[in-house]
Order: sequence, then structure tokens, then C-alpha cells
Amino acid sequence: MAKRKWNNGDWYNYNLRKYQSRESNSLVKERDEKIEQIEKIKNRYENIRQRAWDEAPFGTEFLELLGINNSYNSTRIKPLERKISEVESYKLEVWQKYQTRIYKKEDIGKQKYDDRRKELRVLEDERKKERKIRKVEYSKNVRGSQASMKRILIDKALTEYGYIKCHYCEKKLDENNSSEVELEHKTPVSRGGTNKRSNVVLACFDCNREKGRKTEKEFLKSKSL
Repeated sequence: MAKRKWNNGDWYNYNLRKYQSRESNSLVKERDEKIEQIEKIKNRYENIRQRAWDEAPFGTEFLELLGINNSYNSTRIKPLERKISEVESYKLEVWQKYQTRIYKKEDIGKQKYDDRRKELRVLEDERKKERKIRKVEYSKNVRGSQASMKRILIDKALTEYGYIKCHYCEKKLDENNSSEVELEHKTPVSRGGTNKRSNVVLACFDCNREKGRKTEKEFLKSKSL
């Protein structure tokens, strides 16, 4: 028989239950131990009551069924029945109190699981971005992948600084003006440069044309003369 495949909802519920039980397990165990203790007390009272019935004078049970109380019934049986009733009420009270606390713990577990899912989703998005960048970096078609790398650098600059500037003259650039913002290779493609992040920057049109086929070091040296 083929195994049933789990969908996203199944995995969500499975992991959610794990987080909730991790939070509430100790309370559930504590509740069960408390209920077990109460049950033992109740059973002890019931055993005493049963013995009292067994030892009762002839006719006591018959009179009780008729609704007639006698002294034995009033002094031995009724108090025990009241005790059993009180213990049962206390058991219900304990159960409800613990259930309320368990529900709160389960809510905490759900919140923790949802927070963890958000963290993992952010990490996965970052991994996807990194895979995309590495794919562009190591593309054999260096010139064909320049537009993608340029977009990546623009997005990174806007995220980190809120604006774009030329790597060389530090002039602020307009991201909407594609002719103003250019991808610049520190080591030119014609001289073996690649699209790796260590080799690419954003530059203005003038600086990129002025640099030409020079390397970054050569260009900076010529500007300082």
C-alpha cells in the first residue's frame, strides 16, 4: 500500500503539535498525577462507604431506598457520600484549572512555531537570493549577465543606504535613469574580468567612460596625478 503524501497543511499541523506539546507536556503530566491522586482519595472513600453499607444493620439499604433515614445512615453513610461528592467536585475544578493553563501554553507554542516559520522563510529567501547572485557571478556569458548583476547591486545599495552613488566620484545617481547608472568592472571584461561581486561596482556614465580599459588601480593612479 502506497504511503500517503503529506501536503504543506499536514506538515504545519504536525510541527505545530510538536511545539505545543513541548510547551504543555509538563503541565499535562502534572495534571494527570494530580487527578490520579484525587481518584485514589475518592476510591478510598467509596471503599469505606461500601464497607459501611455491608456492616449496616439489616434493613438500612431497604429503608434508604424508601427515602427513610435512620441514625446509622445519617452518621456513617451520608457523610461519606458528601465526601465523595466534594472530591468529585474538586477533581472537576482541578481539571478545568489545568486545562486553562494548558491552552495558554499551547498558544505560546503556536506563537513560537509561527515565529520560527517566519525566520526560516526569511532565511530561505536569503538563500534563494544568494543562489541567484552566484548563478550570475559564475555565468559563462559575462556580458549577457551584466544586466542581472547591475539590478542586484542597485537593490543592495537601495536596501543598505537608500540611494545609489558612483563608486569613483561618489555622485548620487538616479536609479530610474538607466543611462546614468552603469555596471563597472574593476578589472575590465576585455582583460579577463568577471561578474563576481568583488570585481563589480556601480559607476556613473562619465567615470565609466573615462576609466575605459584600465583596471581600478590604474584608473585611481591616473586620477591622482
